[in-house]
Parts: sequence; C-alpha cells; structure tokens
Amino acid sequence: MPNMLIGIDIGSRFTKVVELELKGKPVLLNAFLFPTPTEALPNGLLYIKGDSFLQEITKFIPEKNLRVARISVNLPPPSITATSIFLPVINKKELLFAAVNEAKHKMIPVSGIHHVFECLMLGEQIVAKSKKSEVLVVRTEKVYIQKIIDVFASFDIAPVSITPAGCVLSNLLPKEAKEKDESVICMDIGATSINISVVRNSKLVFLRNVIFGFNDIIVDVARQLGVAREVAERAIQEQGIPQIPFDLKDKVAIAEEIMRQKYEEGQELSADGPRVNALELRMLWQPHLERIMHELRRSLVFYKEQSEGKRVDQIYFLGGVSQIKHFLASIAPQVGGKCHLIMPFADVQIVKEKTNENEVVNSPIFVNAASLALGSIKTKAAEETVINFLPLEIKKKEIVARRRLILLVLSFVVISLFSLAALKVTLDNALIRKDIKSKEFELKRFKKLGKRLSELQAKEQFVGKKDAAVKLLAAGKDALRAALQELPKAVPEEIVLTKLTLEAGIVTIKAEVSSDYEQALEIVEAFRHKLESTKYFRDVSITPLKLERFTAQMAGSSGDIVLTSVKVRKFTVTASVGGK
Repeated sequence: MPNMLIGIDIGSRFTKVVELELKGKPVLLNAFLFPTPTEALPNGLLYIKGDSFLQEITKFIPEKNLRVARISVNLPPPSITATSIFLPVINKKELLFAAVNEAKHKMIPVSGIHHVFECLMLGEQIVAKSKKSEVLVVRTEKVYIQKIIDVFASFDIAPVSITPAGCVLSNLLPKEAKEKDESVICMDIGATSINISVVRNSKLVFLRNVIFGFNDIIVDVARQLGVAREVAERAIQEQGIPQIPFDLKDKVAIAEEIMRQKYEEGQELSADGPRVNALELRMLWQPHLERIMHELRRSLVFYKEQSEGKRVDQIYFLGGVSQIKHFLASIAPQVGGKCHLIMPFADVQIVKEKTNENEVVNSPIFVNAASLALGSIKTKAAEETVINFLPLEIKKKEIVARRRLILLVLSFVVISLFSLAALKVTLDNALIRKDIKSKEFELKRFKKLGKRLSELQAKEQFVGKKDAAVKLLAAGKDALRAALQELPKAVPEEIVLTKLTLEAGIVTIKAEVSSDYEQALEIVEAFRHKLESTKYFRDVSITPLKLERFTAQMAGSSGDIVLTSVKVRKFTVTASVGGK
C-alpha cells in the first residue's frame, strides 16, 4: 500500500484517474474517467465541486487507499502562464528571485496578488555570445491551488504535488526522446483547448495553451450539417476522419461528388437518424486540421525564437482528438511523418479484473493521468524536473512526518539493542551460576583436591564481582530506558536528531535544526529547557550555534524580508542520564 501512486488529470469535460502500484515495475490497478463536476467563479475559471468529485473517485478507489497513496494533480492549462527568462549567471537564490521579478513584467495579463509563481532551472545557454542561466517561470491562480487542497482536506488527505501536466510527460516518452539536447513537442488536443508543451532533457521548457478543442469541432460540424450535436459527435466517433481518393484542393470536383452521392442515396435514414456523408464529413474536418497545424507551426516558431534557434524533431500527440480514427494519418504528411501517438500503458502490467485492457492500453486520454502518477514518485530527478505548486507549509509537514518516523525507528532500534545486551548479560550470569553449583558439588565429593577447591573459590569470587556489576547495570536499565522513551517527546518538530551516544552515564546527541538563525536560537533553547524539565536528564548543555552575518533578503515568492536564510544548522547536546 505505501507504493500506491494516483494521478488525477482534471479536464474541462472529463476527469481521468490512474491508480498504479510499484512492484519493481508499475502495475496498473485502475484507470477510469467521469464527467468533471464544476462550478464557475468570478474570475471566469471553472473549479471542481469537492463532494461530488471525491464521491466519483471513491466509487473505484477505496478511501483507505487514498489516504496512503501519493496523489499528484494537474493544473488546468487555461490557468497557467509560462515564460523562459535568460539572466546572467548568479547564485541560485538571487537567480530565482530575479527570474520571478522579470516574469511579472513580461507576462500578460498583468500579475497581481492573486497569482503564485514557481520556477524550474533549465541550465545554462549561450545567448548573444554570452553565458546565461535559463529559468522557466510558471504562474497560476492561488485560488485554484487552494480549491484543490480544500477538496482533499475533507478526507484529511493532501496531494504530494500540484503541477502542470507538461512537467511530467517525460515519464512516458520513449528513451530516444530523452537524449541530451533533444527537443520534442507534445500536443494535447482536449475538449476545450490545445495544450502544447516542449520537453528538453526531460524538463518542460515551453508551454502554450490555445482555446480551441474537440467541442468546437463538433459544434461546427453539427451546424454545417444541420444536425443535432449528438448526431455529429456520433458520426465523428464512428467514421473519424474519412480517407478519400480526391485531391482536397479540387473543391469543385469534391462538391459535385458529394451532390452525386447524396442524390443516389436519397433520404436514406439509419436507425439513429440521417446518415452523414463521409466525403462531406472529410471536407468539414479540413479547416479544423489546418487550424491544428497552424497552431503547431506557430508554437514551433515561438520556441525556435525563444531558444535561440533550437529545433523540434519529433511530435507526440495525446488527448481525446488524437484517438479519433485516421487522425494521425491525416496529420503526418503535413509535418514530414515525424508524428507519434503516446500510449500510456504500453510497458505497464495491467490487472485485468479492474480494467478493460484493450480499451485502456489503446487510449491516449490517460497519458496525463499516468504521467502524473509516475511523477509522484519521490526521487531526486523528480525534484529537479517537476514544478510543484503545493504550499510550503504542506511540503514541510511531509518532511517533518518522514523525519519523525526515522526518529521513532531509531529509538526503537536503540532500545532493542540495550534490551538484547541486558538479556545476554542475564543469560551469561545464569550459566555462570549453574557452573558454580556444579563445581561446589564436585568440591564436596573430592575434599582431598584442595588445590582444585582453591581455584574454584577464586573463580567464585570473580563471578561474585561480575554478578555485582550485572546487578548494578540492571538497576540502571529502567532509568536509561525511561530516558530514551522520554527523549522523542522533548524534541521539537523543527529538530532532527542525527546521532546519539552514551558513555559512562553521559549522553551526547548530534542534532540539526531547519530554520533561520533567530528562530533556530529560540528552538534550541526551548529544546534544552524541555530536557531539563524531565526527571531523567541533568546538567544539560548545548554548543552555541555558529554566528552568522545578517543579510536582508526576500523569502521566496511571499515577499517577506528576513535577516538570515532558512537552512540546516548543526549543534551538540550533552547531559547526564539519571534521576535528579
């Protein structure tokens, strides 16, 4: 259960959910979708309804599984604005601060207090013959982030990441697409928008959203055919993009052929209504295919200018439109054939009892959800490539919980070792006592062996001393165990113990505190008072923290001014173990 991964792709029309379990390799447990329950807020964006949303998910995934899983959620593309910033090579903290400040002046519409920013280091590039640091700055709405957190808070759950889906698409790209300096474009054609992402070195380097999608195509086809929306959608799902043996530029010949076919067919009706002519449907598709290609070419031009001439060699499609019959065959000739369809579960073992294998494996609509699930795995590579809009206080809770678990395990191991040592001494003592009794019995039987008796008496004296030492150790065992059990209660959540040694009744603790310098002094002093207030530690002393130079600086994107930076500061605690 701790290896459970869940990716949730919240779309404008449908929400896609993928549940994986890590068993060496990922195993697909669930893949399902449902209509997204939404509500409109004054800023024009659609937000999910929490109760309805979680009810739909728990129909397939039990609540107990949700509580232990690592959950990753996407940001809606219309709420995201991204831009690349090139700045001189400076230290990381100053670079990120300067990048956000520069992005606020470049992004449209103008940034305000309702926005939140995150950055991704893309590396160093040669721009205008000088070395520059490239940073991708992504902006989104604070209210949407809070809405997602509130939805899961009703189940006492917090996701591990809230990120643009483009950041994690590299998890499903083939090996050749991840080669050094290889740029690939991912085009997600959904219900209401086209989301275009460029990935280089497994990092998102370009992001663009176009308000045009499958809904627009259906509405236009229905209007021009003069049929209901449902009829047009059903015709597209059944026939896809019909392949025709005509030159698309010869519109006169095609129009005549359409009229001839309609005349021959007359008013033939199917069981579901009027039959849609395949040739006419293909011609209605053409302007929409041209619109998609136009947006793709514009994005390629934008990226080439932004990246100082870098090119895109491969194009990967995903989303609902990409699964329409003959879509890839209609697009490929216009882009030189370098088109591919991403299959989300091609290399994943599937639990057939919970999923329809053929339907799931062949459906690119689950690509974002699957990549989000894989992106929730805690790795160093994920931290370097994924932009996470999860608030800092929730990230800290996860870190503190992990450190507390380590501390509890460490305490249990130490107590177990002491208990085993005491048990071994007790058993040795019992064996020695048994040996003494045996020797005494022999002495009574062989009184003439005085020399032997003398040796046994000497051994008895030696054992007596050892027995006294064992009793002394046993007498102090309870106090030592109680002290070790009391120690975790006295440790503030900001402090992590890294090493504990005990020698001659003196305990030495190596520890770290994660905070700025002023708060660190207060936390360490509070720790000392807590230790002294127990009845098990005496003469507590703590090495003072190393003095630091105060430098006023901006704390992240919050705008607060601090004198010292938040970092890990080490210190040492010594104390005598025993009652006062």
